[in-house]
Amino acid sequence: MVPKHVGLTQQEVNESRHKHGTNGFKEVKSRSFISRWLENLLDPMLLILMLALAASVFIEVMHFIKGQDPSFLDLIGISIAIIVASLTSTFFEHRNESAFRTLQESANRISVKVYRENHLQEIPIDDVVVGDLVMLQTGDKIPADGIVVEGKIAVNQSTLNGESEEVIKVAIDHLTQEMSGNLLDTHQLFRGTTVVDGQAYMKVLTVGERTIYGSLAQSLQSPQERDTPLKVKLKVLAHRISRFGYLGGLLMAIILFWRLSRSLDGPIIAIYSSDMELFFDHLLQALMMAVILVVVAVPEG
Repeated sequence: MVPKHVGLTQQEVNESRHKHGTNGFKEVKSRSFISRWLENLLDPMLLILMLALAASVFIEVMHFIKGQDPSFLDLIGISIAIIVASLTSTFFEHRNESAFRTLQESANRISVKVYRENHLQEIPIDDVVVGDLVMLQTGDKIPADGIVVEGKIAVNQSTLNGESEEVIKVAIDHLTQEMSGNLLDTHQLFRGTTVVDGQAYMKVLTVGERTIYGSLAQSLQSPQERDTPLKVKLKVLAHRISRFGYLGGLLMAIILFWRLSRSLDGPIIAIYSSDMELFFDHLLQALMMAVILVVVAVPEG
């Protein structure tokens, strides 16, 4: 099937690339595992645990100074909790980013059949430019957004809308220079979708990050990704629950510390000032009670 339309010349390719940009995506700088881990250590829950760990260390040091045998059970337990919690979340974040990058790299190695200088060529997907005439056959990945100018194909658009039902795309009667973004349009083709049957030629109208697929890919990599309405509502709910959880944990810690202080014989300030080990022991008990309550009450716990 030889196209009626003529492909671009090399000069037109260069002009189009200069005017409309390339079909590649900007690579977001990858963050190291260590930097992610250090950031996760600033989680409020872990900060409470680290404060409890510091109080526990002080108590055991005082035991050692007094000639008593220190107990490392609390130290080991709290340390393991901090390490496991921080490393687990960091591992999954790092693995998800690595998997996404691997998938993106494999997608960028796709070859595309285009007509240039009046003959068929195979070029990397990143080299496709606006105005290119692309040949599409069964099994091909559509490399950019554009319109069908010749032929008829069936396309699977599940990568963009989740619908597995095939959509028939046919040639448009009149050429256009704009994409409406309507996935149900019978003339428009979109990057990332797959040809499941037929053969056709498409004219590329949009490339790179301006395609629907490109904007989705960038939003997945962006730290400021826009949340769905459901996610926004769940965040609001979680924030409200967390507020009561942290407040309840703080209140419980104060009550427990007050009760432990009331059990002492004599002036509380005088006893604590002369026995800092006892003060930190009571503080540790109060902190651990707060941690337990927060873990139970707060969704992120």
